[in-house]
Amino acid sequence: MAAATAKKTENTFTVFRRQVIQTGEYEPAEASCSVTITVDGEMSPDAIAEQIAEWGNTLEMANYEALGVGYEMTEQGIRRLQKSVPGFAAAPAVAPPTAGAAPPSAPIVGGTAMSDFWTDLMTNQSGWWPPNWEKKLDPAANFNKKGPDYKRRGDGKGIWLTKPDGTSQIPDWFVCPFTGKTAPELASIGAQIRG
Repeated sequence: MAAATAKKTENTFTVFRRQVIQTGEYEPAEASCSVTITVDGEMSPDAIAEQIAEWGNTLEMANYEALGVGYEMTEQGIRRLQKSVPGFAAAPAVAPPTAGAAPPSAPIVGGTAMSDFWTDLMTNQSGWWPPNWEKKLDPAANFNKKGPDYKRRGDGKGIWLTKPDGTSQIPDWFVCPFTGKTAPELASIGAQIRG
């Protein structure tokens, strides 16, 4: 009679950890890593989950180290130290309008004054897509120069740096929340695009 042989079963899991954090005023940084874990088929589901969580913590620590970010181990797991991100809490605020430089009355577009769009862009950066005027300046990009220079995320409304004739539409008090460029700098960029 032949001896019965027990076949050992194994399961393989890949644990992947990706992290994206803002390391500068406007620049995100990303790190990711993964590990493949082979577990014995006889392990309990709780033991497997514990091993995956352990490797997940190890990967999270590796990502923070790759990003140069401080972290600490807690009972709940790994916790990023907020103050360890360069410039995270100390990002300079957008310059407020100078005294006496109130927005002038502006043309009305769809029931909204143009100055309201510029104010919204300056005070609600997350509600707008990053500007695309840099792409318009690059001849190799072959980008539509007639499209808006700034576009709102929610409703797709856009504003342009200049009118079709090259006249600036930017209020004197405006400072770009994405680049920190002032109205005169942006007017110059608008003139280059229309030129």
